[in-house]
Amino acid sequence: STSAVLGTHASQNQAESEELCDSPSQGRVALQKGRGHKVEGVVEEVADVSTMKKEDSLTQSGLATASSQQLPFFLEILLDKLIGWVIEDVKWWEWLLGVVEWDGLDHEVQTKIIESGPADVEKVLGERVWSTLSDHAKQALTDVRTANMRQIFTQKQALTEGRHADLHPVLLHVSNQKGEKFLGWAMKLFFTIDKVVEMYARILDVLGDYWRKLPTFIQSPIVDRLCKDESLDDLMDRIKKLVKDEEAIEEIKKQVKKAFDEICNNS
Repeated sequence: STSAVLGTHASQNQAESEELCDSPSQGRVALQKGRGHKVEGVVEEVADVSTMKKEDSLTQSGLATASSQQLPFFLEILLDKLIGWVIEDVKWWEWLLGVVEWDGLDHEVQTKIIESGPADVEKVLGERVWSTLSDHAKQALTDVRTANMRQIFTQKQALTEGRHADLHPVLLHVSNQKGEKFLGWAMKLFFTIDKVVEMYARILDVLGDYWRKLPTFIQSPIVDRLCKDESLDDLMDRIKKLVKDEEAIEEIKKQVKKAFDEICNNS
């Protein structure tokens, strides 16, 4: 049912978010469970790079022994992680603010929320936008207990402040390899956030609840590659590595083609 996909409705968000905020890690887990992130037919979820095949492993031990020759691979994985973080933040705020209010925001406003922290979000959004938000949204956006759940915000803040201990292992490894050149490159990478938010919203407009039901690890390559290739073959080859059930693959292909025709061919 739709409610199983969307998780808790807006009327319940405030009470449950107060409980979630006491434990950021538990909050993310509860969000995933509440959203019903399992897709029928998906038998293998590669939700994190640490579960990839051995030669592509990015576990802590793998990172420790990686050489500079592997840097392009790590940059590609870092982009994948960034897209995944953005999508997870979109889902988090959609759940926390409520589907109706979140979906009613322009993608540029959504991006500002994703990039902001509790202390500066009101200033970043500006009085005109801030005044249109519900009291519940304002409370959620400025609640310091949600700070650690904001993946893009926390990683970008750690990067700009040089707090390497708080960086994701992949981000830290690339930082060590690139040295002083890395900060500028990484900050440029963060400029792509709005494009991810916008594409996610455009696909949602076309596919509706089907798109919401897909787990992030499948949504990420679709958001990244949908309009970049002349055909969908490369994208579907990548998805086939993540999903082993043929019927599920065919349905995903059907839906992706629908989004491709509607979004990419009409751009």
